[in-house]
Amino acid sequence: MGTGVKGALKGIIAEAVRFINEQSAPILAVDIPTGVDADTGSIDGPAVRACRTATMALLKRGLLLSPGREYAGIVDIVDISMPESVASLKDPKTYLVERRDIAGKLPKRSADAYKNQCGTAGVLAGSTGYTGAAALTAEAVLRAGAGLCYLMAPEKLNVIYETKLTEVITVPFNDFNSGAFHSANFSDMLPKLREQDAVAIGPGIGQSEKTADLVHALLSELDKPMVLDADGLNVCAERLDLVKNYKSDLIITPHPGELARLAGVQVSNILADRIEFARRFAMDIGKIVVLKGGPSLIAMPDGRLYLNSTGNAGMATAGAGDVLTGLIAGLLAQGCPAPDAALAGVFIHGLAGDLAAEGLGQHGLLAGDILKWTAKAIQSLLEE
Repeated sequence: MGTGVKGALKGIIAEAVRFINEQSAPILAVDIPTGVDADTGSIDGPAVRACRTATMALLKRGLLLSPGREYAGIVDIVDISMPESVASLKDPKTYLVERRDIAGKLPKRSADAYKNQCGTAGVLAGSTGYTGAAALTAEAVLRAGAGLCYLMAPEKLNVIYETKLTEVITVPFNDFNSGAFHSANFSDMLPKLREQDAVAIGPGIGQSEKTADLVHALLSELDKPMVLDADGLNVCAERLDLVKNYKSDLIITPHPGELARLAGVQVSNILADRIEFARRFAMDIGKIVVLKGGPSLIAMPDGRLYLNSTGNAGMATAGAGDVLTGLIAGLLAQGCPAPDAALAGVFIHGLAGDLAAEGLGQHGLLAGDILKWTAKAIQSLLEE
């Protein structure tokens, strides 16, 4: 039916699509499977489930976004000799991130490198019941190549981290036996975080009033490159001004639910057109937005938007986002510019997940498996 079709198929066309899907023969779609929205990947009614799609000249967004990509099968781009001057007019600020785009963005180590030279990161994560979030984030910082990681820890939980994390340095703070961070930690925590090259805040910290007050105070006073995720975002839902006015580079990494709370909309508003919503929100707040999902999107404040090409459904598991936060923070700590850290961190995260899935399968994949394959993923890119 072509790329211009909008809305649900009806009548004889809908019946034809149902008939095609019932056949046992391989199904080839031309340009885009009938019934799939070429811009958003949405499907309002019956749609052709193709084994392979031959798309003309340019890759269509709907072939990369769910649920459309599940209907496309293997996608081949067919060269129809479209002039470059014409091709550049289509989605001039929307890009697909591929392997060749990432290798040059990764930090290189000199032969005489030492740990402090490779960057240090401070992580504010974890609370009672969510120590795993802190552990995954901190370990991911190091797996990204940072030389040192300092994990801020509620004092009640410090023994857990000391036992669990061999390579991470823990910094305990008085939690008044709550197992969570407290606003009273601010005066001691601020100078420690200011010593770091980058900071990650949010995974598993909870949303208590005292924890929220601490996060708000740190956002007001810190001026280090930062990744803000999970509860760090949730406690800013009523204080978006702190995100907009942060004094240094800030990368936020929400899933659709967290972004909906930040933006004050329903999740359905985001899912209706993830690309344009992420783009507009990044431009509005003036910060980099990584919208997690299938695929993850990286939206820049200047309107550029990137679709990540790695990752799989097995990564829809607890803790996977914490690993991503740590990877991006670890790259920032090594001096990567924020746009490069966001793009490379998301790509490496997905690639590690793909390598893990190759060895273990997608079902039962754990966040720790992604972490274990991160070094291999980075090495494969450095060898490009």
